Amino acid sequence: DVAARFGVTAAVVKQRLKLARVSPKLIDLYRKGEMTLQHVMAFAVTDDHDAQERVWRELPEWNSDNPSVIRDMLTEHEVTASDRRVKFVTLKAYEKAGGTVRRDLFSNDEDGAFIDDMPLLESLVAKKLEKAASAVRMEGWKWVDIRPSFNRDEYAECGRRFPERVPLSADEQSEMDRILAEAETLAAIEEPDGDQEARLDAINERVDALNDRDSVYTPETLAIAGAVVTLGGDGKAAIHCGYVRPEDVPPKPRKRKAAPGDRTETAAPRDINSATLTESLTAHRSAALSATLLEHPTAALTFIVHTRALQIFYNGGNDETALQITAKPASFHRVEGSFAAAFIDKARDHWCERIPSESFELFGWCLRQDADTLHDLLAFCVAMTVNAVKLKQDRADGNRLVNADELAATLKLDMAAWFTPTAGN
Repeated sequence: DVAARFGVTAAVVKQRLKLARVSPKLIDLYRKGEMTLQHVMAFAVTDDHDAQERVWRELPEWNSDNPSVIRDMLTEHEVTASDRRVKFVTLKAYEKAGGTVRRDLFSNDEDGAFIDDMPLLESLVAKKLEKAASAVRMEGWKWVDIRPSFNRDEYAECGRRFPERVPLSADEQSEMDRILAEAETLAAIEEPDGDQEARLDAINERVDALNDRDSVYTPETLAIAGAVVTLGGDGKAAIHCGYVRPEDVPPKPRKRKAAPGDRTETAAPRDINSATLTESLTAHRSAALSATLLEHPTAALTFIVHTRALQIFYNGGNDETALQITAKPASFHRVEGSFAAAFIDKARDHWCERIPSESFELFGWCLRQDADTLHDLLAFCVAMTVNAVKLKQDRADGNRLVNADELAATLKLDMAAWFTPTAGN
């Protein structure tokens, strides 16, 4: 009736009535012109007069003209419908389970719906994650962990296995061998004609088609590795597979000792030198390797990519490579769900599909790659080690943070392309 009398919608009337819930002290300030109607609307997000008055007192002077800051301060510890947990279980399922929602009459987006029953929400998240984990267990993993969020540091001691491409059938392998041999012959022609160039293009397309196969985890990997089921930043279940606990790593096969009269294998020669002499001789060998490497930059690139990738993807240690280069992946748990984190996860998935499943196969794989691929993989591995986080104990002029500023300037870092401020962040 009121809406019809004044020619407005019922929603407008509800909003005006909601303003009466704002502290009378703040209403007086509004009437004196010390705040705008938008400020009063922002205070209406809660009925707690003490909280409203406290926020007005604590509101930074430089931000006093921004009503959204008031709303953010009053709802700092509340969970909205835009939270990934709510997206995971859906607001409809939460309300169907008996959960209640408090809504901001002055907001029409997800940030205007506030969850009242957090224990119920957490319970629904746990049940849905368990359901997802049940499906993962059916795949045959040795173990499956459930985590509300995924922190790679928890699995730093684990090795990592990756899926392998489904092998080609006998006919496909035969075709692959035949057309690769033909391609090699065509590529050797100095001045190919149009038909030869077209044939080479057709062969390359067919090779790409044959290589475009699904990747799967082998039964051997499933028998020793596990998976982690967690809630991703996009509000969907995320599965991180292939982690091998130290106690589950199979022992490396030992070479069979040669039997008497066995000429197919030669027993390893016994070291006739003393430990001191061996150390001295190998020190010279190590120095010679370093000196030789100076003249082979491509080999150096291969070695550093191999070392970095071992540590980033397989959690490999220094005992698996001759290079004394350490790399520890940075933790991104503070920025889950961000555009940058999603971009990094996509890049990680890309490389996980390309590199070998087993760490001992990585070096041979690196040797077979061209310089562009090695550069790209090196860039990813180096990027994973960046730590520009300023902690409480850090000085702003500390070497690490100054170096991070220099890196940002060199890369012309534009934060607007990666970060949008919201109430949540």
